[in-house]
Amino acid sequence: MTTANPPAGAQEQAPDQAPAAHTTARRRRATPPAAKSPAAERRRCTSTVAATGAPCPAAPLANEPRCVQHSLDPKVIEKRQVAQALGGLRTQMKALAGVAEQVPAEIRTREGVTLLLQRTVDEVRGSVISPSVANSIKGLCDSALRLAELELSAKVAALEAQVEEASRVRR
Repeated sequence: MTTANPPAGAQEQAPDQAPAAHTTARRRRATPPAAKSPAAERRRCTSTVAATGAPCPAAPLANEPRCVQHSLDPKVIEKRQVAQALGGLRTQMKALAGVAEQVPAEIRTREGVTLLLQRTVDEVRGSVISPSVANSIKGLCDSALRLAELELSAKVAALEAQVEEASRVRR
């Protein structure tokens, strides 16, 4: 029995299948019925968050069912404690460095408030202070400027009273 060579580009078919119809339309790829997203297939820590009782969203360590925060391995616990201590020291050193570099704020003048706001913007952009601290500084600057405005209004009122009194005396 001799078999003929199929033409170039033709697909081989199993003997029990019907020949494929030749169409110019694109063939659709079959999608698996239960395709899972990569996020659904990721491993998760088996512990729960103590504060909320929700499952821990962190990825577990290699060859362990728990993440760094929930691990019971003594070596991991020691590393975690060292990292926490270092983080606290870095925060403390950063705070102390900020206090040492602080220049007293001059908020009695418009120029002083402008300078303080410029420094605040630079410090927020450089991640030296948080935006919430900057908002507090802005609120204090607003209060200082409002106080200066009230003082000027009081001075203007006093000068107007003097001018009115002087004009009465001349009459």
